[in-house]
Amino acid sequence: MPPAGTGAVLCWRSYAHGGSVSSVPRYLEAHADRIRSKYLAFIHDLGESLVAGRRVIDHLDFGDGFSYWWMTTIAEKSPLKSSRIYDCLRMFALEEMLAETRPSHLTLVSSDRSLAQAMQAMCLNLNTGFKWEHRRARQKWSLRSVYVALPYTEPQARAGALAVAQVERAGVVCGLGGDIHLLLFYPSGYDAVRARAVPFQAMGEPAAIAA
Repeated sequence: MPPAGTGAVLCWRSYAHGGSVSSVPRYLEAHADRIRSKYLAFIHDLGESLVAGRRVIDHLDFGDGFSYWWMTTIAEKSPLKSSRIYDCLRMFALEEMLAETRPSHLTLVSSDRSLAQAMQAMCLNLNTGFKWEHRRARQKWSLRSVYVALPYTEPQARAGALAVAQVERAGVVCGLGGDIHLLLFYPSGYDAVRARAVPFQAMGEPAAIAA
């Protein structure tokens, strides 16, 4: 979260709300029907857009009368197939929030380059200044990625890499310095493999600062 005194803070993922902090997802939920209609209209207009005198839909017709457009993730509009659909809905929500408050400029604090490019284009349309404060992406973790990071052990040499499914249980602990570690415990049959403490970082919270 940006430090205090930086202006109004718009959280991209968090539902935090109060004082100078507002939530884009919270706004999206409160105006879901209207924003969803805007998104559907946007996708429709995109397919109908003319490129070199022909619709995008027609450009993707390879001669059999059926356009490949209808098989794209854009036209399918399934959030299960594209996580960017939720980003697009949040962009519509953010656009409305900025149109209401009319800040002079917007600063994005995030590691997401695509998001920064989209916000820059949006701010250009709103005649709002834009700055991207790039932050290094926090490490994403999963049980498999943590296992891959484990030190080489004797059982791995004899029987190949231990499967992730062989982890008996896992726990999270906080070290003295504030570092967070994931503890992995293997079945007792693997005597040479002791519990491993693997450090990881939680994903950061992108935020936009409007002033």
